[in-house]
Amino acid sequence: MVWDVATAKVLWGATVPGSSARPLAFSPDGRRLAELVTEKEKAYVRVWDAADGKNLGRVDLPTGGHHLAFDRTGRRLAVSHRDTTATLYDLDTALRPGAAD
Repeated sequence: MVWDVATAKVLWGATVPGSSARPLAFSPDGRRLAELVTEKEKAYVRVWDAADGKNLGRVDLPTGGHHLAFDRTGRRLAVSHRDTTATLYDLDTALRPGAAD
């Protein structure tokens, strides 16, 4: 759930596959929220509009991720992997708009 701290009201919520907490990251401007999802056969990052929860799409990952972070511009997303590598994605080209889970 995303809350408005000033009013203590829920802005929007999303269902997350599985039952464990996932790494999340807000873009520096606060407009996007990214979530790292690792399931049995696939791994991806879901990206939402932080204000209203609109699904902006997803980025499919080659392997499971461990952590994620936006760069200072909010246009690139770094994903670290458990094998000590990291992948940097340009969201303008990697984000599949409206892609279903």
